Amino acid sequence: MTHHNPVGKCRKGREIGSVVDADLKLHGFERLYVVDASVIPAITSGPVHAAVLAIAETFAADIAGPLLNL
Repeated sequence: MTHHNPVGKCRKGREIGSVVDADLKLHGFERLYVVDASVIPAITSGPVHAAVLAIAETFAADIAGPLLNL
């Protein structure tokens, strides 16, 4: 049993085997993004909640905002 949330399941990058690009866009799909703990490359030393919030806020401000004309 672990108290850590799963992380690191969606490799980020351009190389073969990566799941999402730097903007969290899922390779091979239009307008489909992964915005959760799976894009964090390694388990954090504490609760992952703050890191997930930072990812979501960055996505909303930098990526989704221009796409949705916010």
